[in-house]
Amino acid sequence: MRRTWPIFLVLLLIGWTGRHRIFPGLSNPNELLFAHTYTTGAEQKIIEGAVADFEKSHPGVRIRQIVQNSDTYQTVGWRILFNGERRPDVFFYWDGYRMEQAIAQGQILNLKPYLEAGFTEQFVPSFLHQRADGAIYYLPTSVDLSCLVFYNRTLFQELGLTEPATLEQWIEITRALSQAGKLPMIQGNRDLWPLGNFAAQLAAQDFGPERFRSAVLKQDAQSSAFAPFGSLHQLLEAHAMDGAGGIKREAVAGLGDLDASVLFLNGKAAQHVLGSWFLAGIKDSQEKKELKFEVGVFPIPPPANGHPASVVVSTGFLASRSTRQPALAAAFIQHLLSRKYQQQFAAIGAISARSDAMSFVDDPLAVRLYQLLAAVKTVVPPPDIGFPSELAFAFYRSAARVISGEATQEVAWREFQDYRQRMALK
Repeated sequence: MRRTWPIFLVLLLIGWTGRHRIFPGLSNPNELLFAHTYTTGAEQKIIEGAVADFEKSHPGVRIRQIVQNSDTYQTVGWRILFNGERRPDVFFYWDGYRMEQAIAQGQILNLKPYLEAGFTEQFVPSFLHQRADGAIYYLPTSVDLSCLVFYNRTLFQELGLTEPATLEQWIEITRALSQAGKLPMIQGNRDLWPLGNFAAQLAAQDFGPERFRSAVLKQDAQSSAFAPFGSLHQLLEAHAMDGAGGIKREAVAGLGDLDASVLFLNGKAAQHVLGSWFLAGIKDSQEKKELKFEVGVFPIPPPANGHPASVVVSTGFLASRSTRQPALAAAFIQHLLSRKYQQQFAAIGAISARSDAMSFVDDPLAVRLYQLLAAVKTVVPPPDIGFPSELAFAFYRSAARVISGEATQEVAWREFQDYRQRMALK
């Protein structure tokens, strides 16, 4: 019996020292779990520096990182983490449908009481989503305007064309380019999302973001009378993507977004609709001396009587409502979003939602992107973030059938409604 006591004490000691691994809920109360998708070497270097600086300025605090690739995190990783024994204290996520669900379910911390005075004034207001009661659940770290019109400025100047302010003016430009023997726009839609996001922005501008969202999510008389592909149909009727240059309408479905980008950069079309991330491809072509024309950019113009809505991919940081250190979690988020680290992320291509971010860049096209960002009035998440995944895919598929000429806009929308109804019956 005497020999069992030392063994018991050793096992007890091992169990006590290993309690953080066995029972995550018993871990250091001054430890924050930080879940994110910053996996590249450049991103990791910035995050490691930010973590080290925060720990140095907060003695005794430790930040434990949980790092997953973007696809895993967005599909199953985030869900597994939130169903685990201990949720992340601070986590990265996309602004959209799932985030709103988590807020509605009471899983997300209202950061407002813990933020420094004046902190939120450092951001472009459109991306803060402050609630009517003043609550702030989400703070943005990076944004991408998903539907911008990159154009051959050199060609526009030769033809006497200027950037349009309305959809109607843009359609006239499309006709003028066709008459000049130029392909007005090169697009790829093999993966459905490029022109699916484009169609979503046109619909939100036609009817307003809330009506568009309601029509996609709800099966009612109002959504049955909805016509989301009207402006898209007008552009297609003006041969925006086919005709001149030998491109057939059905060929759009066979091109990937990268294929279309390369063709635009090679001067095969006058315009290309893509997100602000395309700036990296343009700069690469410029540095290699491959680009033979000057590139301009303007936002997709709304109809004269439409709504100034913009499809935007916005990512940011949230804190779990179950965190034991809400003030510390909020302080760490503010630290990550400080000018120092946002400027470092801007240097590797991220677009910050800070109102002073224009000072981070000096390239004229990048400056123009920040000007467009600052002018955003209403943010609309792309369908694959703003809606349940099944509905997003159905919307993309319906838009693709209109674009390729396989279905009229009326038939395509009816097919979408039929699909949504079948989902509801399951």
